[in-house]
This record gives sequence, structure tokens and C-alpha cells, in this order.
Amino acid sequence: MERPVWPVVLAGGAMALAPAAEAQSRDPAQLLLRADANGDGRVTREEFTAGKARLFDRLDRNRDGALDSSDRGRRGLLRRRSGERIRQLIDAMDEDGSGKVERQEFAYGRARVFDMADGNRDGVVDREELAAFRKRAEERRHQR
Repeated sequence: MERPVWPVVLAGGAMALAPAAEAQSRDPAQLLLRADANGDGRVTREEFTAGKARLFDRLDRNRDGALDSSDRGRRGLLRRRSGERIRQLIDAMDEDGSGKVERQEFAYGRARVFDMADGNRDGVVDREELAAFRKRAEERRHQR
């Protein structure tokens, strides 16, 4: 069964913390932009995977190599919201059914966002593909 990608995008973005995360959760293209390690405006699949690994390291608050409810925010509303998003993340990415998302699943699992953005399937998301991906994401957001 194909799992929906938007909960993963929202969960990963929103858990990252405060204003940058809020913008990222509204714009899934931010995941791609942040992965452009050499700043050339093109994101390779390798850059995207490395970016997901860095994001996992930030989200794994207790440093146990997996994302689960113990990694949620520490205070009030942040704790409640991040707990909900962690559950969404687990539902969408827990490939082995362990009830948590291990680093391998998060960083090296299917790259749905990348695949959706890579329109010509050449393994690189360029500026034009990124702009088209953003437009589609914005249209989806307005359809809800």
C-alpha cells in the first residue's frame, strides 16, 4: 500500500523547531532547498539523502537512533504538536513495523518528495522542477 507523502513532509518539517520549521511545513520544497549542499541550485538524490540524515540527527533528541514519542518537544503546545507529528511520521515511514522510525528508514528509505519533484527522473531536481513542485504543492494546499 502506498503511504501518503504529505504527513511525512509536515512531520519532518514541523518537528525541526520554530519559525524555520513552520515555513518548511508549509512548503515541502524547503526540504529540497536545504539539501542543496553546494548551493548550485540543483539537488542530487545523494544531497537529498544526506540532508534527510542531517534532519534525522536534529530530530532524534534522545540520540537513540530512532524517532518515537520520546523525541517530541519538551514543553506545552510544542510537546503536543510534535507528538502528533511523530505519530504521523511513524505511520508513514515505519517500514519494519517496529513502532518507531530508525535512521536507516528515515534517511535511506523511499525519497517520495524527491521523486515527486524530479519530473524528468534524471536523479537531479533543478530550479525549474523545484518551481513546478512548489506550484503543485501550493495548489494542493488550496484544494483542502
